[in-house]
Amino acid sequence: MTRRINLGRSGSISIISLYIPSERKVYLLDIFRLGEKAFSSVDLYGRDYSLKSILESPTILKGFFDIRNDSDALFSHYGVAVDGIVDIQLMEIATRRNPKKFLSGLGNCVLRDAVMSPREKTEWKLVKENGRRLFAPEAGGRYEVFNERPMQPIMMKYCAGDLVALPDLFWVYDTKLQRLPGTLWRDRVRDETKKRIEMSQSPVFDGKSRKMAQGPHGWMNGSERRIMEEQDLRDLVRKFGSGGRII
Repeated sequence: MTRRINLGRSGSISIISLYIPSERKVYLLDIFRLGEKAFSSVDLYGRDYSLKSILESPTILKGFFDIRNDSDALFSHYGVAVDGIVDIQLMEIATRRNPKKFLSGLGNCVLRDAVMSPREKTEWKLVKENGRRLFAPEAGGRYEVFNERPMQPIMMKYCAGDLVALPDLFWVYDTKLQRLPGTLWRDRVRDETKKRIEMSQSPVFDGKSRKMAQGPHGWMNGSERRIMEEQDLRDLVRKFGSGGRII
């Protein structure tokens, strides 16, 4: 998971956080200092086990919660075309009972679904709130705090906090997927993840668009789809003016 100064291609990557479940350790990679070397350096034996090759490997599975902006930043700044991605946000909406109109954020998923005690969830939420106060401009913070070295302990905890919750969420949603008949929703998660990656690498991708909050179009029921289409039409009318024509 990347930590960025602004989103996607318009900003820069400061930190990449990696969590290895088998080791129960979080690694923070200093992209601000290392730059391209962080992606191209290989192991001590000279094998092609670079960060870039791991992120691009279709056989080494990597869990992300909403791959789109991370993929955009990695591809735009360092030419990393991610593959082998398991998008846990899509797993959540695939296993959710209707409505599927909007996606769930990581915070809501953790507090609602993660296999954590109430105390652990309270502590997790507090770490998120403390970190946000330091980096979010609307909360009085500044994004450049991610580039401060040494990093403040609060920010290190913030970077690690998201990742340690992902294995729990994967287990919860994967268990639900296994209980569903057939492979329809597994196939949809896989295909939509590929679409997200392709879209994030396109020249017209906008990681700040309001549509980023919408669920996959084909996953909504009929009434939800009509509401979204009506909203899109209203947006077009506002954009081009009430006297314009839509062809």
